[in-house]
Amino acid sequence: MNKAILNYFDIKDGLIFMCSVAFTTLAGYWLFGVNALMWTSFSSMFTYSLYDARPDRSNHLYVFFLMMIIMINNYIGYWLQLSWLFYVYLFGVACFFHITYGKDPVLDRAVRYIIMLSTIGTTLTSVSYELPVGYLIGTLTVLGILFVLHLKNYDFTAFRNGLFSKELYKSEKHAIPRAFIYSIGMLLSLLIPDFLQLGRIYWAPLTFVMVLNPKAEHVFKNTISRFAGSFLSVILLMIMLATGYNASVIILASFFVISFFLPTFLDKTPILRSFGVTFFVLAMTEIALYWNDPVYSPLFERLYETLIGGLLAIITSIVLKNIRAIQ
Repeated sequence: MNKAILNYFDIKDGLIFMCSVAFTTLAGYWLFGVNALMWTSFSSMFTYSLYDARPDRSNHLYVFFLMMIIMINNYIGYWLQLSWLFYVYLFGVACFFHITYGKDPVLDRAVRYIIMLSTIGTTLTSVSYELPVGYLIGTLTVLGILFVLHLKNYDFTAFRNGLFSKELYKSEKHAIPRAFIYSIGMLLSLLIPDFLQLGRIYWAPLTFVMVLNPKAEHVFKNTISRFAGSFLSVILLMIMLATGYNASVIILASFFVISFFLPTFLDKTPILRSFGVTFFVLAMTEIALYWNDPVYSPLFERLYETLIGGLLAIITSIVLKNIRAIQ
């Protein structure tokens, strides 16, 4: 039984990722303070995820290039805010994601993070040097550690067969209407929370893009599982915050524990993926931005927004399924 448990968890990758996150977050905090924690932790997770997209090979330069594009999208969201220009931009990115999905697994993950970070950028009131420096610390550190401890076969065709591939942009004519439907669902996942004036409007589109991909199956089941995982992570954080003075220490310690299990969770069931990713992101967000906020209702709003994004994903998937049947 003990052997089965050990086989279930990816101990090597867990240790590598946990050590990477610990080093980058602590280095970011020591150099630039608490505001850098969020960006170093985000970039660490994204970098590891992109590197791990292909099980047998990777390209460090390609991962770094995509990470810089992800970082720039923080600025795009910040510059455009929730204007009509941002909605046009989000619509275009969603169309691109739908049309190109399945041709490059590294790019598939990167576009998801682009959507996440651009919508997060619309909520920022200011952007300082801590953002790009935090991204560089997280990205370069994780890539360096992976190069030493988890080196894969070098993918010489990553750029040519990835973002700069002509085949990437070719699609059947029937895919265009489906891409539009998908993008409309994405826009609604941002419009509705904004209309309801919820505190963390980016969580609904985040849920939408993670739950529904252009070739998704069992969307309803995955949505329920993701909502359950998000609910559990929020409840756990609320219990930790209720401990009082030492809550930040407890949350930070549990954050590193989750970092160890995250590589395993990412390859397991939707509820584990949702729990791990949600706790990872929320823990850093709460510590970096909202620790002294006496009104803690946004955590409940996180559940509302997850449900909105999940319901829109289900509705959009039903419409897409019917369109495919007609075509």
